[in-house]
Amino acid sequence: ASGISAVASPADLVFVNTDLTLHLTREPAGAEIWMRAQTTVDEVGIGRTTGELGDHSGAVAHSAQCLFVEPRT
Repeated sequence: ASGISAVASPADLVFVNTDLTLHLTREPAGAEIWMRAQTTVDEVGIGRTTGELGDHSGAVAHSAQCLFVEPRT
C-alpha cells in the first residue's frame, strides 16, 4: 500500500516498510482485486500506511504498515 499511496517521490525519500498486518474478513472471489491506500508521514520520519483490499463484491481485507522514511542521499 505504501507504494500506491506514496506521499513523496522515491527519488527524494527512502521508504522502508518495517512491518505489515493484514486482516482478512472473507476469502476474495474472482481474479481481480482492488486497493485503496493512504500514507501519512510525520516530521521526524515515522509513517503509517493503511489500505483496504476488495473484489467485485466489496472489501475483503484491511492492511496496516509502519514506515521509516528519510531523505535519499
